[in-house]
Amino acid sequence: MGLGNIEGMRVILRNNRQMLRKTGLFKKDQSFLSSRKEYLKAAKGEVDFKTISKSELRALREKVIKNRKADNLRAWLITLAVMAPFIIYGLHILIKPSPQSEKKNDKTQQILVEQKLTDDLNEFHFLIEDGDKWIEKRNWSNAIYRYKQATELFPNEFEGNYRLALAYSYQCKDLNVDCEVGKKLTNRLLKYFPEEPDLIKLKIDFDK
Repeated sequence: MGLGNIEGMRVILRNNRQMLRKTGLFKKDQSFLSSRKEYLKAAKGEVDFKTISKSELRALREKVIKNRKADNLRAWLITLAVMAPFIIYGLHILIKPSPQSEKKNDKTQQILVEQKLTDDLNEFHFLIEDGDKWIEKRNWSNAIYRYKQATELFPNEFEGNYRLALAYSYQCKDLNVDCEVGKKLTNRLLKYFPEEPDLIKLKIDFDK
């Protein structure tokens, strides 16, 4: 090996030693033993390592757990107080129907009411027509039954009440039955329709 190579290796080794020395000067040992030594040095060796009993240790542990629970509860209460307005607002948005849904519900309700009225009118006309058929057959009781059903659907409708009174008048003439019932119904109708000629004629028939 030449002298130049040996000299080069010496230079490298010297530089490495200098770097290691600089690093070691500023490196601080953070181990538990070194911390304990520093504490003892600061206290000048006068440290009172007091032993603690099991009961005191248990009490200390319970105190730490109690404080931790209190801290957790406090944190939950703070979180709940912060989040409560957002939760209430979200529930309000979910529960409160939108104007579009309210409008849709109103329209649906209107359709249902109109459909019910249409069904009742169809049923009313059917009952009147069926009662008229029983009148033609001189079956007064069946005619009265059908006209009563019609007046239950529309109690204030003149047509149903007049036909019912008419059926009573036929039954009264033919069988002398329910004459008083027919007469009371006719008089009640005359209070609302005093100038109705058919009712006036019907009253005369009952008064005979």
